[in-house]
Amino acid sequence: MDYIHLNPVRAGMVAANQATGFRWSSLGRFARNATFPGLTAGDWLAFRGLAPTPAGWRDYAAHLAGLAEDQAEQKRLGFESLSHGWAIGTAGWRRALAKEFSHQALSPGLAAAEIKSLREAAWAETLQDILRQAGRTPEELQAASKTAAWKIELALQVRQCCGASVVWLAQNMNLGRPETARCQLSLARRRQSDQS
Repeated sequence: MDYIHLNPVRAGMVAANQATGFRWSSLGRFARNATFPGLTAGDWLAFRGLAPTPAGWRDYAAHLAGLAEDQAEQKRLGFESLSHGWAIGTAGWRRALAKEFSHQALSPGLAAAEIKSLREAAWAETLQDILRQAGRTPEELQAASKTAAWKIELALQVRQCCGASVVWLAQNMNLGRPETARCQLSLARRRQSDQS
């Protein structure tokens, strides 16, 4: 429970001493005695020797604020083993989540790896959409030669649509080395502008 209640603090969304004020946390509901059926805290609060009273919640909030500052204690409690990236779930679910929230700025407080993962999930969703629109399959993408004109055109569309990195495109579209992919994309862009 401590790990869950400190999530918005670790994400940099709220200060440690304001954890009970985070709108989307059950902690605030508990502290205001505004819970709904099925949301109970008696057992785990009693485990800490506290009661679900205003004084008990103040003591628990003070405990959380102290724990938020104590990295060694968080490590001892195994917080590191509970964190698995920006979202836990299948790759498809993460792509759907990234697509749903792509219009919002989700990066404040996220670690660089989480931001990268979120961005790559959005790129993967764009690639799937563009493949579908082109009537191509992921299997065709992997089987075609690294410099197949249609693959380069699709890669250029993905890059222009969502800003996918050349390194990511090279890896995920089987385009060979990033340097080669960069040259191929540049030539395709030049051909495109010549036709305009």
